[in-house]
Amino acid sequence: MKVGILSNKKSYLPEIIAYRNYFIKNNIEVIISDQELLLKKCDVIIMFCGFFLKKKLRNKIYIHDYSSLSTPPFCKAKDIIKKYFNFKPDLRIFNSKLIKDHMNYNDKVPSIIRSQGILKNFFQKRLKKFTYDFLYTGSIEARNGLDKIFFKYLQLGFSILVIGYVSKVYKDKFSNFSKIKFLGPKKYINMFRYYKMCNYGLNYIPNEFPYNAQYSTKFLEYSASKMKIVSNKTDFMNKISKKYKIKNVYDEDIHSAEDLKKAKFQHVDLIHYEWNKVIEKSGILKKLCVE
Repeated sequence: MKVGILSNKKSYLPEIIAYRNYFIKNNIEVIISDQELLLKKCDVIIMFCGFFLKKKLRNKIYIHDYSSLSTPPFCKAKDIIKKYFNFKPDLRIFNSKLIKDHMNYNDKVPSIIRSQGILKNFFQKRLKKFTYDFLYTGSIEARNGLDKIFFKYLQLGFSILVIGYVSKVYKDKFSNFSKIKFLGPKKYINMFRYYKMCNYGLNYIPNEFPYNAQYSTKFLEYSASKMKIVSNKTDFMNKISKKYKIKNVYDEDIHSAEDLKKAKFQHVDLIHYEWNKVIEKSGILKKLCVE
């Protein structure tokens, strides 16, 4: 069996590397391409939804992976289009029961739940000295209010390492500050190296649906790297607090450098979220063997 994974240059998809590693570990050849027609030699094709109105290849097992719900603007309209106009696959994978329930398919296509995971490299020992105080990874300019949080910690004297795409206009807003470094996008398999360079992980999640209802990849990766996590208050973080019986440190409660230094951080063991364990638990291999 040969598995093809349709990549997407516009989205941050750690799932691609996770699937590749898992299938190779199980002696299954993997081809990754951003062009569906280049996967013609594959038996199985995994696509991250996306709008896919029709198949471009015949006699393939197609899998639609719903790693997240559509994001603003027009998120409800986007999900409706996906539900009623995307072609019918042979299997659907949902990142959570919440996403499965939200999409609410009523056809006979089988499905499995595959939660968010963490690359094994993120489970690492902490350094005693750090190059930067804060790390932020992920979407930047689309996160309203994030720039104010950057300004806040810079004005308090902390340094910040930012990984992700930003425009020159956005960077220029911080031209008067020497303690913020914009590195741009980095390969997922190398990201763990930057995590151990920083003391705090800034976990900023817009407190609006669907962001505040889905698992935060940043939270998982920061936790695995044993970083001190500073989050904004959201429904998701409230659920994390209750689930693991911990007290989160919230950005809204930090008003001075002393507040941050005195904050008591608690860590949770998330080894069960390591990608190979997550994908194995989903049962995808059994589904494909049955198919």
